[in-house]
Amino acid sequence: MNALYQDLLNQDINNVKIIAIGKGQYSADNSDWTDDNTIPVVNDPSPNDIWTNWGASQWDLFFLDLNGNYVEDFNINPWDYDAIYNTILGLLTSGCTDPEACNYDPDATEDDGSCLALDCEGVCGGSNIASFLCINGDFVCNPAECPLCDGEYTEIDNSCYYQSDLDALQDIIDLNGLNEETSGNDMDNGDGIFEPIELGGQVWFNNRLSRLSLYRSFGKLNYEISVIPESIGNLNELIFLDLDNNQIENLPDEFINLNLLETLWFGDGNPLNTIPTVIFQLINLTLLGIYDTNISEVPPEIGNLTNLTDLYLFNNHITTLPESIGSLMNLTFLNLSKNQLTTLPESICDLPESNNFDFRLNSICSIPSCMYWIQNQNCEEINCPDDLTELNGDCYFQGDVDVLQDIINVNESLSAIEPLEIVTGFPTLYPTWTNGRLTNLSLWYYLDIQLTTLPESIGNLSNLERLYLASNQLTTLPESIGNLSNLERLYLEGNQITTLPESFCNLSIDWGGTYEWGFNDSYFYFSIDNNNLCPPYPECIKDYVGEQDTTNCPIMAITDDILPINYNLYNSYPNPFNPTTTISFSIPKLGLATITAYDINGRKLETLTNEVLSIGNYSINWNASSYPSGVYLIRMDSRDFTQTQKVLLVK
Repeated sequence: MNALYQDLLNQDINNVKIIAIGKGQYSADNSDWTDDNTIPVVNDPSPNDIWTNWGASQWDLFFLDLNGNYVEDFNINPWDYDAIYNTILGLLTSGCTDPEACNYDPDATEDDGSCLALDCEGVCGGSNIASFLCINGDFVCNPAECPLCDGEYTEIDNSCYYQSDLDALQDIIDLNGLNEETSGNDMDNGDGIFEPIELGGQVWFNNRLSRLSLYRSFGKLNYEISVIPESIGNLNELIFLDLDNNQIENLPDEFINLNLLETLWFGDGNPLNTIPTVIFQLINLTLLGIYDTNISEVPPEIGNLTNLTDLYLFNNHITTLPESIGSLMNLTFLNLSKNQLTTLPESICDLPESNNFDFRLNSICSIPSCMYWIQNQNCEEINCPDDLTELNGDCYFQGDVDVLQDIINVNESLSAIEPLEIVTGFPTLYPTWTNGRLTNLSLWYYLDIQLTTLPESIGNLSNLERLYLASNQLTTLPESIGNLSNLERLYLEGNQITTLPESFCNLSIDWGGTYEWGFNDSYFYFSIDNNNLCPPYPECIKDYVGEQDTTNCPIMAITDDILPINYNLYNSYPNPFNPTTTISFSIPKLGLATITAYDINGRKLETLTNEVLSIGNYSINWNASSYPSGVYLIRMDSRDFTQTQKVLLVK
C-alpha cells in the first residue's frame, strides 16, 4: 500500500485521505471505524478483528471525501494493483476545494486553482462591487466610480500629489497674495490664477515634493515672496529649497521639520539682518547660500552644520567669523569675498586645505600662515607670512617670484619688466596664481618679448600646471624642467630647439592627448612642432614631434646593442610625410654608403648622404619642402647592395 501512496504523490495527488479495504456496508457510526472514520490499511486482513467483525469474505474499496463522508465502494481484486490504482484515479475529481470561495465545489477531491475570492467574470453570478471593472479576469478600478489616488493623496492631471504638500504651497500663494497680482504670469498657465503645482520650480518624487525653487527669476516670475507660512514644515521630504531674490526677513520655527534638506539658497536680496537660528538645526545641509544681504555676523551655531561642503556668504557685511567655523571639516568651498573681515579666527587653519576658499575684497591685512594665498585685500599694507612676499597688495610665494626674476635676468629683452608683469594667461579659466603659487606661466609671442634662455631655477615652480613658451628663440631647455611634476600642458612650438634634456620624459604630460575648449574645439596638451630637433627623438615624444627642420642635422648613428649582419633600407617614417621623413638603414661592413632621392620618373633630385660608414644602424632626414606633392624614390647603394623604396609627399 505504501507503493500506492507514492505513485499517487508522483501524480501530484496528495489529498487522498482514505483507502480502506474490507467487506460490508459503510456506516459512519460503526464502532469499528476509528475516530476520524478511517479504517487502517492492512496487508493481511485475516487475523484483524475489524475484518472478523465485519465477516469479510471479499475485498471492497471504500472511497470517502476529504471530510470522511462515504462516496462509493467497489469490489476489487487485491492482487490486481493496476485495477486498484486506476479505480482511485477514476474517482478523483478536480475543482475549487476552498469552502470560502464563491465557486467552491463540494465534490472536488483535487484543487485546480480556480477558486475565486471575488467573482470577476460572473462565474458565481457576477460581481457586486460597482467601483471595479473585470478586465482580462482581473479587477480594475472603475475611473468613473472610484478615485485614482486614495487617502492622503489628491489626483491632478492623472498624477497623485501628497495633499499636505499641496496645502503648504497653497498657503504660500494665499499669504503672499499671489492670485491678486499674477494675471498673465508665465507660470500660471495664463489664467491669472496660481494653482499649487504651478508655483515656482518643482520636482516631485514618489508623490512628495522633493525640490522647490521660489527664486524670483525662475521662469520669469513677476512676484515676490515675503512670508513663509508655518505649514512649510509639512514639506518634510524636501531636499532642495531656493528662496533667493525675494523679500523674506525670517523663517518660522516649523522650518526645523525640513530635516532632510540638503541645499538651501536664501540670499540674493532678501532683507536679512541676521541668519535665522532655525537654519542651524538643519544638520543635513551640505550647501548653504546666504549672500547679497545685510547680515553682519555669523553666529557660533554655524559649527553645528558639520555636513556642509559648500558655504556661500559673499557680498554681505560680515566683520568677524566665530571660532566654530573650524568645525566644518567637510568644507571644500567657502566664499566670503566682498565682506568687511579684518581678521580670521585661529580655527580657520583647522579647515582642510582647498583651492576653493575665497576671501577677496575684505580688509584682512594680517594673513594667517595657513591662508598665505589670500589676495586682493583693501589694505594699505599687507603683513604676509615669512615665506611670502607682498607685491601690489597681495602675498606671493617668494620662491616662485625668484624664478620669475631669474627669467628676467637671463633674457635681455625682459630687463625693464617686473616679475609679475611677465605672468599672463586666461585668469577666468586658468588662474595665473592659485593660493599664492604660480600655476600658469605664459611667455609667448603676443607679449612682444623674445626668450632666448630659461634659467635652471625653472624647475623650482613645483605647482606649475601650464607652461606656454611658443614662438620664442629658445634653442635648449634646462635639465631641471623634468622636475615640474604637476605640469599638464607644455607648448614649445615655433622655437629653434635642437636638443632636449635627458629629464624631459620625466614629465607626466599626456603627450598625445587632447582636451576640449570652446565650442567643440580640441587642443593638444603638448606641442613642439616647427623646431630644429634632430633624431633620434626622446621615446616619450617620438610620435608627436610634428614638423622639424632637419636641414642641419648630421647623419645619426642609432645606438643599438645588436650590430647588423645584413644591409637593409628600412621603411621611411612618417610615410606619407610633409615635408620631412626619416630614412633608416643598416651597414654590416665598413664601406661607402650612398642614399639618393629620385622622382617617380627616375630623375635624380639630390644625394642625401655619400660617406664611408662603419658597421651600425643609421638614420638621416630628408626635407622635401622644395618639391611638389607626389611619389618619390629613395635608393641605397653600398658595395654590392642596392635597395629602393617609395615615399609619398603630401602637402
